[in-house]
Amino acid sequence: MDYNPDFAAPCGLYCGVCAIHMAGRDNNRKLQEKLVNLYQGGTPGKGALPGAEGLTPEDIRCEGCLSSE
Repeated sequence: MDYNPDFAAPCGLYCGVCAIHMAGRDNNRKLQEKLVNLYQGGTPGKGALPGAEGLTPEDIRCEGCLSSE
């Protein structure tokens, strides 16, 4: 894997291995739908993300907080 400094978030995470980033980048609808289900509390043993009620697969995308997009 190549390191892209645009994906080094100020919090210390590396966005290049983030499921949200990869799902949007690859236009992976199945992964986007799974993440929506996860954030809305549809995964057993996991809670819901507050405010995720209206989340859609199209919302699952991110270019990294240091990118120009």
